[in-house]
Amino acid sequence: MKPEQYRLFPLVALLSLSANASTLQFGMDNDVLFKVDGDYSNGLFFGYSSSPSPLNSDSVLPFDPTKKYQTSWSVSVAQKMWTPSDIKQITPKENERPYAGLLALDSGIVATNGKTAHSLGLLLGLTGPDSGAEEGQKRAHRLFGNAIPRGWDYQVKNKAVIDASYEFDQLLYRSAHQPYQNEFSGYGRVVAGNFQPEVAAGFGWRWGSNLQNSFSSTALRPYRQRVMAADSLYDGWYLYGNVEARYRFDDATITGSTQKPVPDVELEKGQMTAALGAVYFYRQFGIGLSAVGYSKAFKQDKDDWHFRNSLMFYWLFQ
Repeated sequence: MKPEQYRLFPLVALLSLSANASTLQFGMDNDVLFKVDGDYSNGLFFGYSSSPSPLNSDSVLPFDPTKKYQTSWSVSVAQKMWTPSDIKQITPKENERPYAGLLALDSGIVATNGKTAHSLGLLLGLTGPDSGAEEGQKRAHRLFGNAIPRGWDYQVKNKAVIDASYEFDQLLYRSAHQPYQNEFSGYGRVVAGNFQPEVAAGFGWRWGSNLQNSFSSTALRPYRQRVMAADSLYDGWYLYGNVEARYRFDDATITGSTQKPVPDVELEKGQMTAALGAVYFYRQFGIGLSAVGYSKAFKQDKDDWHFRNSLMFYWLFQ
């Protein structure tokens, strides 16, 4: 990595020492199970979430403390990469997205009472060569004997990016306390910034135990990669699914200027995502696995849908 990339990491260490620890989480996204290349190709992140604490009248959050909200904050470091479908090509072909990488620090605050959840988030990052995505993908492909990507000279340029987000989740139905519960919820999200600004709405379902203790946006959307406060999931589990529709105003991985000229593609602003997955904890250790399908991000894409898998590991500690 270049020196610029390390500037994000001291902040993570500082924040991690400033509160009693609750959850560590490591996650990876890949398309290896679907044996495809292209579009969102890979992602890695490592994050921390604080122990939940009651919201009181002195809180700076604008939520009613009488509604028994529990609040927690999180921070994570993520690296993501996007590639065209044919990574063996040295020069880019028409109707393909450019290579793009992101190195980001993602932080957030969640307030939830088991029926309603509010999430505030802030993403700070770097796109371009300083993201380290080129080196990361080449090392991984050499390790697993895969084709080496050859077109990173045409990736998007170095650029500082920032996104601020607000997300609202509302419980629609949850069955009575039995060994297992069914749950249905709806949500909305607004993101403002210069990376991937958007508005989104979705619908989610879960089935498992003690669902009221893990109700928040992070419980359903692995592709958002926000760290989950998982204290209440000790020896717990749930299955889940959700579908989301969004309108994306811009996408720096598609419309950003590139190191060398590439054929233009046009952003597909109307998009959808669907996910199915499971989260399971044995005592303080947990694992999550999901399959994610998402519609094309640019109009010239010959494939209407892309698919990937997400794998998460959790560690609860006090």
